[in-house]
Amino acid sequence: MLSLFDINVRDTISDNALSDIFYSVMSGEATYMPSKGVLTDIISSGNLNLIQNAQLRQQLASFESGLDFLKLQETSTHSLKDKMGSQLNKNGSIRKILIDRGLNFKHKSISDTIRQ
Repeated sequence: MLSLFDINVRDTISDNALSDIFYSVMSGEATYMPSKGVLTDIISSGNLNLIQNAQLRQQLASFESGLDFLKLQETSTHSLKDKMGSQLNKNGSIRKILIDRGLNFKHKSISDTIRQ
C-alpha cells in the first residue's frame, strides 16, 4: 500500500499506522435499523395534524425521507468497504494487518517469509 504513495507521504506513515487504519475500517459494520411503525401509522391515519408544534410535525413528516438518505449512505459505505476489501485481498495481506495489530499466528505463512 505504501508503494502507492508519493515518497514524501511514505516517510510520514508507517506500515503499522496503515494496518491500524485498515483494521478500523474493515473490522466494523455500520447498520441502522429504525423502527418506524408508529410514525407510519400516525402519518397514514391523518393524525399527524393532532401535533400542534409545526416544527415537530414537519420533522416527523420528513423523517422517512431522512431514513432513505441514510440507507443510501449505508449502502454506499458497504459497497466501498467491499471494494476496499477486494483490493486488499488482491494486492495486500490481511494476515500482515493482523500481525501489525499484535495478533500472533501459531503457524508461519509462506507470505511471512516474502519481503514486501
